[in-house]
Amino acid sequence: MTQIFSYQAYDSKGNPISGNIEAENQQLVVRRLLSMGYTITAVTPKKEANREIQISSFYSNRVNIRDVAMFTRQMASMIAAGLPLVRVLNILERQTESRFLRKALSEIKKDVESGESLSIALGKFPKIFDRLYVHMVRAGEMTGALDEVLTKLARAIEKEIEFKGKVRNATAYPTMLLLFSFLAIGFLVVAVVPGFATTFQDMGVTLPLPTQILLQVGTGARQNIWFIIGALILLAVGLRLTIKTERGRNVYDRGVIRLPLIGRLIQKIETARFAGTLALLVSSGIPILSALEVVQDTAGNIVMGSAIAQAKSGIREGEVISRALDAAGSFDPMVVHMVSVGEETGTLGNILNHLSDFYEKEVNQTLATLMPLIEPLLIVFVAFIAGFVVISIMLPMFEIMGSIN
Repeated sequence: MTQIFSYQAYDSKGNPISGNIEAENQQLVVRRLLSMGYTITAVTPKKEANREIQISSFYSNRVNIRDVAMFTRQMASMIAAGLPLVRVLNILERQTESRFLRKALSEIKKDVESGESLSIALGKFPKIFDRLYVHMVRAGEMTGALDEVLTKLARAIEKEIEFKGKVRNATAYPTMLLLFSFLAIGFLVVAVVPGFATTFQDMGVTLPLPTQILLQVGTGARQNIWFIIGALILLAVGLRLTIKTERGRNVYDRGVIRLPLIGRLIQKIETARFAGTLALLVSSGIPILSALEVVQDTAGNIVMGSAIAQAKSGIREGEVISRALDAAGSFDPMVVHMVSVGEETGTLGNILNHLSDFYEKEVNQTLATLMPLIEPLLIVFVAFIAGFVVISIMLPMFEIMGSIN
């Protein structure tokens, strides 16, 4: 758990300086300041940081990730052009279209003007700028390559948006098909079928078994419609709240990843995210253990997060990265082998980028193969239910026509 420390020191020229640094403990702050050539006079915890984070959370929940990507891209361009950081923040605050991001940038600018580093100021808005973002910015500040780091970040965010868009677009049609089909069939069963059944009964027609079943379902649904709607809403809200708990999320994630086809697809998505995020951090000079800690936090599935935590423990005990990943048991042999090659050749960042691209292509190919198979199955399933409804209505009609003949 990191916290913010205030420090006072003298730089190499003897000028007094002060600011804030985020770290796990005071010793790490001292080490970092000494490595920068500073003479330290005071390092104290900053207790009001949590209060500032809570105040800022109102704005954090309402900022779109596309706005963050645009902000990052524009800030990288301005810093590369040599503009001072406070002026950059002032320009971006005035021109951003998101009023919530504008408010956050106003507070960030004030913090930077008061002497805080950009990474500390951004870290007070964790729902806008996650740990990956803050760590990358801190690495850029320490290496003097903030513009390059921001460009990488912008590219990574844009790539994530594009990737999620492809997955969403591929699953949108089957989802909408299923939803509207059930709504249409539900309307027939609840509103139309009971009227037909009443007419048949008035005519003295004995209803066949399928029609009786459908009539019972329709009548029961119509009589208890508000109870059913309320139960469905409560079920949806209950599931959502349960998944937000640690135990519920654990059960959900482990259940989903065991599903046939879907589980393998999710594993590929998580592997692509793992490789891409780790590549971004490693190529920016962040130590592997710190990088894995950030990657663990950004994992979208608890199974993958647990595997990363296990690998991190192995590396801390002296294992090489590839063996630690292999021992975790959730990574494909190809991932382990490629990481091993990256370690041996000193090209781990490039290897991880290739792995990320490979698994993203695998996800796209899986979706392209899976969706054309799912759509006909959904159509057959919906047609079966619709056919049952139609037959249940037509059977009494056939009986009436037969009696007339």
